[in-house]
Amino acid sequence: MKSLGLSHLLQILTCILLLTPSFSKDDRKTYIVYMGEYPKGMEITESFHTSMVQSVLGSKFASDTLLHRYKSFNGFVARLTKEESERMKAYDAAISDGVDILSVSVGSTVKHLNYFEDVHAIGAFHAMRRGILTSKSAGNSGPNPSTMADVAPWYISVAATTIDRKFLTDLKLGNGQIIRNLIIPHCSRRVKEHFYPIRFSNRARKS
Repeated sequence: MKSLGLSHLLQILTCILLLTPSFSKDDRKTYIVYMGEYPKGMEITESFHTSMVQSVLGSKFASDTLLHRYKSFNGFVARLTKEESERMKAYDAAISDGVDILSVSVGSTVKHLNYFEDVHAIGAFHAMRRGILTSKSAGNSGPNPSTMADVAPWYISVAATTIDRKFLTDLKLGNGQIIRNLIIPHCSRRVKEHFYPIRFSNRARKS
């Protein structure tokens, strides 16, 4: 067998790279997010481009003679992944069902995205324009600073400072006695490194 030359090897590597699908971490495409029709009676256009004509002809004469014709579009452009676009469809499906409240119990990671890139913020805004309240989980991170996700002003971010469950453990005393199913709260390292006497609640001094 002849050994492959450097040029042949480079050609093979190039073909492999071209045939390998791209799995970019931020594989986003441009989507047009349509927000539905504007409510009746809502003013959506303003005149900013007639100031020069009004300054020459006089504002009263210009406003009486100018004819305006607009075709508005209630929407915007967003950069979304395919998964995010599918989530947007889920929001639209729920809105079409005529619900009053959307409960989105998804603990997303903390990214603090631009609202035009946050699929949940976009979907909740769409719902808000239709009079639907969105309740969204604030995430599963923390309790460190800046770990609360999903803080768009048009939905309710649901969070908690405690959890609704118990962690039971056994406490072994110095005399060998074991107290079972005791609820032990989270303790700092300073507390764990020392022994402390047990005080019963019925004997504790009232504060």
